[in-house]
Amino acid sequence: MGSVSATSDPVLSVEGLHARRAGDAVLGGVEISIGHGEVRALIGPPSSGIGALAKVLLGDPAYEVTAGRILLEGEDVTFLAPDTRAKLGMFLAFARPAPMPGAAEYELLRRASAARHGRDVSAVEIRSEVETWRERLGMDPGAPAEALGEGSSDAERTEHEMLQMALFEPRIAIVDRTGGPSDRDATTVLRRALSEVRRCRPEMGVLVVGEEPRLARELGAGSLQRFASGRTTTEELVP
Repeated sequence: MGSVSATSDPVLSVEGLHARRAGDAVLGGVEISIGHGEVRALIGPPSSGIGALAKVLLGDPAYEVTAGRILLEGEDVTFLAPDTRAKLGMFLAFARPAPMPGAAEYELLRRASAARHGRDVSAVEIRSEVETWRERLGMDPGAPAEALGEGSSDAERTEHEMLQMALFEPRIAIVDRTGGPSDRDATTVLRRALSEVRRCRPEMGVLVVGEEPRLARELGAGSLQRFASGRTTTEELVP
């Protein structure tokens, strides 16, 4: 494993973040600092507002930031569009990936990879990269599923997201595990993928957002912090 990049700025800094949705406050003073190569978790019940945090960090337009800043390696991304944040190196792994009926996985990955890296990516190139990463991530050999529709399992959709994470080379991966118990197969896929991508890219920071301390620890979080009343607290947790 290579050495972790050393820079003067954390990979992700959140300073006094307040946000609301439809006029109601959902975040009320979030403070986060994640260094390069660090895995941290914020844990809280659904009533704490924890489910809104990942969405606000990635710029979900349903949420309005009313105070504070989100910094990516010192660059203020607080009011940038979601696709711009993604191009700069922010990645969100959804707790419940949405189905994409009829979506061809190779083509989706090719377009998204081209957008992230700012250059054209050929079909041959993306197939080669996908197969390489499928092998590294311990996925079944052969071509990915051509459609990710209603019949796709949580594990299959998570595989697709983890391929994106591997191909996009994010600076910070935000892993949303809110919304109830996770499918065990999907959790296994996620854990294996995070471990392998971090082994290949040790400078990537990871923020796990969830409700269960044990699950966050299972995903490799070295530090678990309580989230309550829409804000981070100083309370450290154990699984």
